[in-house]
Amino acid sequence: MSDSPPPQRSAVQSVDEPLAQQRRRRRKRYNNGVKVFRRVHMYFGLVLTPFVLLYGVTALLFNHPSWLSTTEIEMIDSAELGFDGLGDPGAAAAHAIEVLNEASDREIVLDPSREVSFTGTIVIDARTESGSARYRVPADGGPAQIGRTVSASGGRSLEIEEIEPEPGAAAEVGSLIRGVAGHAGVRRLNVRSVPDVEFGALVDGEPWVVSVDARDGEVSARPVDQPSRPLSIRGYVLRLHTAHTYPDEASTRWVWAVIVDVIGVLMIFWALSGLIMWWQMKPMRRWGAVATGGGLVLAGVLGYAMFRAIFF
Repeated sequence: MSDSPPPQRSAVQSVDEPLAQQRRRRRKRYNNGVKVFRRVHMYFGLVLTPFVLLYGVTALLFNHPSWLSTTEIEMIDSAELGFDGLGDPGAAAAHAIEVLNEASDREIVLDPSREVSFTGTIVIDARTESGSARYRVPADGGPAQIGRTVSASGGRSLEIEEIEPEPGAAAEVGSLIRGVAGHAGVRRLNVRSVPDVEFGALVDGEPWVVSVDARDGEVSARPVDQPSRPLSIRGYVLRLHTAHTYPDEASTRWVWAVIVDVIGVLMIFWALSGLIMWWQMKPMRRWGAVATGGGLVLAGVLGYAMFRAIFF
């Protein structure tokens, strides 16, 4: 055997080796941290799967009110309710211009470039012996929609001697209230909304938006570049969160409704695909099953408690 000495390490190699070991240790710590992060993400996802499914499904139900609904829709002629419309919005606009000119020293005239119209529909809720009914009546007296919902408890009969329209309500609205009361067979109603008359006006040549409350004739006006309600980041974000359903015409709200549908479907997909991906990782099946079972138990207990809190 040869007695040759072992190879000598260079100074560069002796310096690089500790650096390489340090890099390997840092890489190992990083990989371990990412592994823990992925595990925590997966287990929390499995626990919250029932809630993610709930939010995905309810987003779709909010966006499509007719899905899984127990409400029966019926269309009738508004004449059956003794209603032929709120009248000419142009007359209300002309009267509002007079009121504004009397209350201001500025020159106010109707803006011919903007349409004079009612905003929205009249919505009246009625409690019947079998449940409840919601009447949606167009301001122009077109076909009215009735949504009837049968109460699980059979409902209660409401007997009141005489219906009293809301104070200051327009004569047409009062007539419609009496017509709905007779059609629904009750005398106690809740008027949820009455459309305003909205039109444009020129105030010393500056474009404004004017609204007339159909209930009491109150007139309000604002410049077109001024928001219709106080600006608030919180209010804006909350309205974005609750905005749903498809409008009758293609608009920004229609595109938003499409996004709500997409998010609802993706939440359901994320929840179900997460279960599939977890099941494919055999070492994680045991603790994943514990997390999934715990999530189901938690959802069941909270679901029952919320059911009691909401309906009883």
